[in-house]
Amino acid sequence: LYAAAWDSGLWVYDVSNVANQAPVFLGSAPGNNTHSSWPTADGRYVVTGEENAFGGIKVFRIITDGGFQMNQTDSLVLPQSQAISVHNQYVVGYRLYNAWYQAGMRAFDIDPVTGKLQAAASYDTYPGTSGGFSGAWGIYVDENHNILTSDISSGLFVVGHDCNENSIDDQTD
Repeated sequence: LYAAAWDSGLWVYDVSNVANQAPVFLGSAPGNNTHSSWPTADGRYVVTGEENAFGGIKVFRIITDGGFQMNQTDSLVLPQSQAISVHNQYVVGYRLYNAWYQAGMRAFDIDPVTGKLQAAASYDTYPGTSGGFSGAWGIYVDENHNILTSDISSGLFVVGHDCNENSIDDQTD
């Protein structure tokens, strides 16, 4: 279980046997206003989002050989001219999708070896300027690789994305 613990950062628990025992605390990583977290499908990495002015994302590698450890491998904060903060994320494989308020949807590839981020795609849902908590709020990717981004000001955007390409096509606005 990857728990966003606000001013306490990220807390990780083993919940594999909750029918017979309470969750087992494995470890934590620091954070400030840690609002959301999402692991890669194989559990090698977890990404957190910090919702505050200058709030960005952090990537942590999970190491379980000989115990439990988390090491930060990368982080990203967008300039205030683009967005005040990240809000939520969703990971499919090693592709990270973020709802990044005024910057809209941002997608990044997480390198499976280094944990470094590489920009993959973006779609701006918010026509206004940066400031306040307006713009892209929620993010989800369905089984057809459609990216659903909810925008506080503009509504729902459904965007098609070929996961092997760095481009996206607007399907519904």
